[in-house]
Amino acid sequence: MRAVLLDGHGKFLCRIENNFPVGGGATKQMTQTGYRISSSDGERVLELERDGGVCIIRGTIYGADGEIVAKDVGDDFLIYKGPAVLGKSGLSRGLVLG
Repeated sequence: MRAVLLDGHGKFLCRIENNFPVGGGATKQMTQTGYRISSSDGERVLELERDGGVCIIRGTIYGADGEIVAKDVGDDFLIYKGPAVLGKSGLSRGLVLG
């Protein structure tokens, strides 16, 4: 997985390379069923959790203009701007928003 995560102002939070945050002070914490990426101030940015055969995604993804591209709402992960690909290949879970 390779991505850039932005904050609500369109500013760089971190890059994601091979499922690990790089730069920006973000951290990755393993959970019993997945992992969570948090900003340098401890706020959850993105969380992936496996529940049986289902991957649950939580967090808010922002675009370069600061608009929300995708967000968890209740039990759903809503995509507001596409195209988007959500999927799994082998043991790797993927999320591509463009």
